[in-house]
Amino acid sequence: MACAVASIAALLLGCAGAAVEPGEGSAFVGSVTVRVAWPCADGPSARMIPDNAHSLYLSLLPPVEGPSLAEGRIVRPRDSIGWDKLPCGQAVLRVQADSDQASAAPLASGATTIVVKPYPITVPITLGSTIASFTITPSPAQVWLGASVVLACEARDATGRIVLTPEPTWSVVSGSEHVGLPSPPTGSTITVDALSAGDAVLQARVVQQSGPPEAGVFTCNVTVQVQESEGPSGLRAVPGDTKVTLTWSHPSGGAPSAYVLYRGTAPNPTAQLAELPGSSTIYTDTLGLVNGTPYYYVVRAKQSTGALSSGATAGPVTPYDAGGASVVIRDAKGKRER
Repeated sequence: MACAVASIAALLLGCAGAAVEPGEGSAFVGSVTVRVAWPCADGPSARMIPDNAHSLYLSLLPPVEGPSLAEGRIVRPRDSIGWDKLPCGQAVLRVQADSDQASAAPLASGATTIVVKPYPITVPITLGSTIASFTITPSPAQVWLGASVVLACEARDATGRIVLTPEPTWSVVSGSEHVGLPSPPTGSTITVDALSAGDAVLQARVVQQSGPPEAGVFTCNVTVQVQESEGPSGLRAVPGDTKVTLTWSHPSGGAPSAYVLYRGTAPNPTAQLAELPGSSTIYTDTLGLVNGTPYYYVVRAKQSTGALSSGATAGPVTPYDAGGASVVIRDAKGKRER
């Protein structure tokens, strides 16, 4: 859909591409200069920097919630502002056009995602005319269950220049019962968590500012694949006198970052019992067990991202009085082993 946009277009020189990871001990090495081409007349197709704009207020924000990295104002006839000692990687540039009346509402605002490089970059801001494409880029496109994904939407005109749009509205189309969306989102980038397993379809929707010759609505969907990581195998629970010993094997892909153990008196317990190093394959539970009471266990592998795997289960298993009670050992399916 190509129609007139009440937006600021920003041509990002040297800002395209994946985020740059700072080197150890050198996190603050980037610098950004923003340069504005002020309009000289307010014609019939004036966009987000109208002729009566007296200044632009700019702020550079991290892609997730946090304090501003830099901020400042460009006042006519000045045409640029610069910041240095910035952390390399993704950042959100927000722009607000103001009149010369202190109490007046902003004339327009917009935001886009840029990438700060370990060398000076320039962001020229000029007038935009049309949106030729509107896309969402998930990072990563495939996530483990429980992990987060960063979504960045981007509008470009026919010449490939990035167009600053009003902040998008994000929503879940299908494939997830709940998604944690920040409110309000930070510019054109948000972090999404609490995705359910499977394919989650997320949507960004931008409503263009009203104005000549017309306003418009742009939507874009993106599919994020949410996978459960492989859990431990061969979980066995061996009872003793007020204790239960659990043993298991690592997932086929190797040891995870950690194991999280759960215990309860009903199947599929959710109360956490312990978190162990990823090298562990055995644990003896002696925490408040009562002889003669059946217990159930779940063990999940935990990745470095915090994502949890599917659970290996065992139970019911019943601690016994060593003075003569019979010993019953059951495997993960509840079958008696002896």
